[in-house]
Formats: sequence, C-alpha cells, structure tokens
Amino acid sequence: TIFSERGYMRKTAIFGKKNCVEKIDLESASPIWRSELPVGFTPFAITQYEEYIIVFSTKIFSQKISCFRKNSGTNLWHRDKQQIYEHDPFTPLYMGKHLYYLAKRDTVAKLCCDTGKIIFRKPFNKPLFSSYQMFIANQSLFLFSKKEVLSVDIDTGKISRDDKLSDKFNTKEIKASLGNGSSFLSVIQSTHPSDDGGTGAGAGGGGDGGG
Repeated sequence: TIFSERGYMRKTAIFGKKNCVEKIDLESASPIWRSELPVGFTPFAITQYEEYIIVFSTKIFSQKISCFRKNSGTNLWHRDKQQIYEHDPFTPLYMGKHLYYLAKRDTVAKLCCDTGKIIFRKPFNKPLFSSYQMFIANQSLFLFSKKEVLSVDIDTGKISRDDKLSDKFNTKEIKASLGNGSSFLSVIQSTHPSDDGGTGAGAGGGGDGGG
C-alpha cells in the first residue's frame, strides 16, 4: 500500500509493509519515520485526515484500524475493526477531531481520532427495509432515508426526527450526498481487501500534502 503526499519543500510517500508503515522522502529515498503495526498485520489501505494517518490492516481473519500522527509517525491507537464498526462499507465523515459513521445499519457512532475512544454508539429505530445515509451541514449531523430525515446531536448522539426537513425535503431520489464541513474518506476500498490481503485498485488514497 502506498499513500502519497506532496509537501512544499519535498515529495513524500507513506508505504505500508507487513508489521509497519513508513514515511519516505522520495528525493533521497530515506525514511522520515517508521511505525509498527500489531505483529503479523499487513496494511491494505491508508488514508489521511488533517494530521491523522489511518491505516487498515489484516491478518488471516482479523482486521485492525490504526491511527498515527502524520508528521511524527507517533501511534495513537490500534483497534479491532469489530470494536469500531460492523457495517460495510465503512464511510465515516470527519468533523473536528472526530469520526462520525454508521457502526451498524441502525447505529450511529462517534470516535475520537486522538484516542480511538468511542464517544457514543446510539441505535435508532430503523424500519426493516429502509437504509440511511449520513451528512454534515454547518456543524450539524443528519441521517436520511427515502421517507425521513433524522437529526443527531453531535455531543450526545441523541437522535430525533427532523419534522421540518422530513416534510419539505424530498429524499426519495437521492443516491449520494456531501454536506458542507465534511470530508470524504479517500480510500473507497478500505473494507474490501483482495483475497490475499493485498491492495485493490485505487486503494492508495490521497492527501492534502504536508512535509
């Protein structure tokens, strides 16, 4: 797995190898930092959000998610995938220092990027044949299906029906969404490694640069 970024003074890339990730200065081919993954785990996807590098790795039938500081390579946490989410695909939204995502089809979760701690994990009443998407608008978090819009309190996770949006906003034809203030997880195959645990096309990710 390769994650590339271009800084103002030099080009760098982050490479994933078995048991580790490395940030390399491409001009000199010398390492800037090297950080360890859990023993025996091989990364299959890497992504970046602001100062955080998030690595998805696999070992036989196990998957882990790890977080590192972009500039120093300092490991912030390792977590089992199942501790964070059970619902594929994993498409978190970022706001501040937190990830917001569907941990299950009927459960909203908030995770702290600095600590890996789950701030909240709140189930909601999902009709049997309904599916929900999430978006962020002006520091507010919403879920929507073809029939309703739900408002999620970003501090507590309390979920309630937004009657105004549900009544006036036609969601039946919406297939995808992007609200202001949110960032897209660039690694679209983060939960779908190839059979041998390798990287699929496009899983290299992208970044906003920085040396």
